[in-house]
Amino acid sequence: MNAACRRFADAVRAGRAEFRVGLVEDLPLPDSTFHKALSVHTVYFWQSLRAGSAELARVLKPGGRVVLGFLPKAHMDRMNMPADIFTHREPDEVIAALRDAGSATLKCGDRARKPHGSL
Repeated sequence: MNAACRRFADAVRAGRAEFRVGLVEDLPLPDSTFHKALSVHTVYFWQSLRAGSAELARVLKPGGRVVLGFLPKAHMDRMNMPADIFTHREPDEVIAALRDAGSATLKCGDRARKPHGSL
């Protein structure tokens, strides 16, 4: 997080970016706070996809967008990522949780062959 704050210091000072530490299942933010939310490689650590998705829906403004970047279960399995630390998720599982939380338009893309940062 400190590295992100340093890298985007100009955006933070200008009020265009903000970084916080917290639990996705209990975001310390008012309803309808953001137009956009981005989270990369965090869904593995969510205690509850349903609760996290509901919180994202709550803090997004109507028509807001959320982008979740993560590796699907098969990829995590091939990398031998320890399942006692990382919850290996299927894209359909994440999409279902977001849809159940009220996300209207959902798109899923395979970016496995592209370098990180090319969302």
